[in-house]
Amino acid sequence: MIILSGINIYYKKISLKDLPNWIKWTLGSMIISSIILIFFSPEISESFKDVKVMIKQIIPVLMIFYFINDKKKIKIIFFSFLVTVFFEIGYALLNNLDKIYNALYNNMPFRLEGYRLDGYRANFMEFSMKIQLFLVCIYIMLLSLKNNKWKYILSGALSLGLIALFFNNTRMAWLIISFMFIVLTSCKIQNMKKLIIVFGLIMVLFSGLIYSQQWVQERIENTIHMRDGSSQLHYMFVQDSLVMIKEKPIVGWGIGQFYKEYNESFRSEKTNYLIKKYNDPTPVPHPHNNIIMIGVERGFIGIFVYIFSFGCFLWYSIKDWIKYKSISGLMFFSVTLCVVLHGFSEYSIGFREIMQFYYCLLGMYLVYRKYEIEDRNM
Repeated sequence: MIILSGINIYYKKISLKDLPNWIKWTLGSMIISSIILIFFSPEISESFKDVKVMIKQIIPVLMIFYFINDKKKIKIIFFSFLVTVFFEIGYALLNNLDKIYNALYNNMPFRLEGYRLDGYRANFMEFSMKIQLFLVCIYIMLLSLKNNKWKYILSGALSLGLIALFFNNTRMAWLIISFMFIVLTSCKIQNMKKLIIVFGLIMVLFSGLIYSQQWVQERIENTIHMRDGSSQLHYMFVQDSLVMIKEKPIVGWGIGQFYKEYNESFRSEKTNYLIKKYNDPTPVPHPHNNIIMIGVERGFIGIFVYIFSFGCFLWYSIKDWIKYKSISGLMFFSVTLCVVLHGFSEYSIGFREIMQFYYCLLGMYLVYRKYEIEDRNM
């Protein structure tokens, strides 16, 4: 596909000049810095594999931008993305009806039983991120559309997504969606009376879910006081990783080297004690934080590129919304913010399928925004 696309680009005389400058800077900095850092890794071949995966994930941006310039085709691809996630949500709910019933009526302690709603081929954490992307897109469409028929359909899809997220039992995802709904409601609803009503409904919904389920209250309380193994271990992973960053602060330990270096040399006694105490799986794959993980493997160079790239994604997409009221800009801003926020408690950019979705959405946004800007100027 890459070879054929390259030939097509050559004969059609397609130029990189067509891309917005900020996209060239962000994607270029990510790719070039990664290629340079390969040569500072003790395992060059392993680092090369990770960089190759990252580049493959970025390719859809260029493919969509250059070869799918039709507005209707972009809509079809976008709705296909939403439908696939919707079906996965339906599969997850139907496949776990008995456990959901036990949770609601028999107060089954999800965390103690080791149960968390997962997807078709995605673990519970990856599934929580899929649901987040789905929910923010559906919620923006629900607030934007004026057709009542579609609003009923979208309301049903939104309700199923919220139910799946609730039983997915990922605390960070709960917090992010609550925050995103407040932000999006503020962006889309200008009428103060309607805004207060919607805020009230959101607060009643989330408060009702929290106070009707004892296991949810226990999860929140354990998080605040760091009583559970997950909270304590995540804290220790970060502390141990900061020691690694201090030893090699500029270029890090090498792309893809955290798994080996951390588990062989940097796991503290307290971390090992907590792992044995809570019977968590070993070895530790990552420190559950985007910036810390990048700092360990890529040093301050990698951290700077990460902040610069995702900062640009956030700034230029919300700028499109502010200036042109671009729905695609607001959607991409929301999706990016979900990925960034989840990156404070999980290595969110390490989920390949999520990042493939993300870069496809970036390509769709870059194409669709042109039509929105043209319509606005007309």
